[in-house]
Amino acid sequence: MNEFEGIAQQLNQAMQTHQRSVVKFKDRLNSASSGRREPDWADLSGETERILRPTLALADQVARSYDQLKQQSNMLLNLQESRIDPLTGVGNRRMFNDSLESQIALYHRYGTSFSLVLLDIDHFKKINDTRGHLHGDHALTSLGGLLAELARETDQVARYGDEEFTVILPETERRGAAEFAERLRVEIEERLMLTVSIGVAATEDFGESEALLQAADWALYAAKEAGRNRVFFSTTDDIVPLARPNWIRMLARPNRPHNSRLSDRSLVITRVVELACHHVMRAPFSLLRLSRYAVPFELRQATTLR
Repeated sequence: MNEFEGIAQQLNQAMQTHQRSVVKFKDRLNSASSGRREPDWADLSGETERILRPTLALADQVARSYDQLKQQSNMLLNLQESRIDPLTGVGNRRMFNDSLESQIALYHRYGTSFSLVLLDIDHFKKINDTRGHLHGDHALTSLGGLLAELARETDQVARYGDEEFTVILPETERRGAAEFAERLRVEIEERLMLTVSIGVAATEDFGESEALLQAADWALYAAKEAGRNRVFFSTTDDIVPLARPNWIRMLARPNRPHNSRLSDRSLVITRVVELACHHVMRAPFSLLRLSRYAVPFELRQATTLR
């Protein structure tokens, strides 16, 4: 940026000098044409040469400045490309590291909290081994696009490793980040037919970049150990799963994919429309009225709508 300003300043000074010379020469021509003084053509010819000389020099300087600007533009483009993952189109590890350090600096200086979401595709090696690497690449590309779509403009999405992605959430505390992570998990499973395990950590518990990243990684590992397709978050005292209401746990039984899908969508509805606790049970029945899902018999038995 300083080089751009220096080039612009040089051009501005050269233009001002040239403009003063042209104005002076114009005044001399006007004086000669009005008959106030006898024109000295030799003097005017010399003045013309003196004006043309810096004009040619200015043209040469403009050409050189253009080349410098083009070079700087290419450097900026290369720098930007070096921060983008070529496969998925989101940020790469370098961009993530820079963004994390910037956010930590803001946190220490102004107290601006943020959270880190770390997610990993479940059984990704199996996808590559059974369906081929092209299918695996397509899964990575689709996931990167979906993360970019669901993230806010201020959030920073990056590919951290082979099948690992990160989302930095500025001005977001732990609980909000965990709920965002749960929404990611549900959307990914629904739209991409993939499952992911997610770990969350926040600066309210971990104020240094290394500790924050390690805490998110621990939470991710806990989600894997708990059976995958889960969201866990780290606190200063423990690593805990994102709690679900009792009726959601009742629905999400093993080998009951229909119930699991119903519970996921019901959670999304209750959060989007911000239902009060005593109205949460209405969400599955709203789905039933939309004729998209059948409410399980055990839920109808357990529920009395007011």
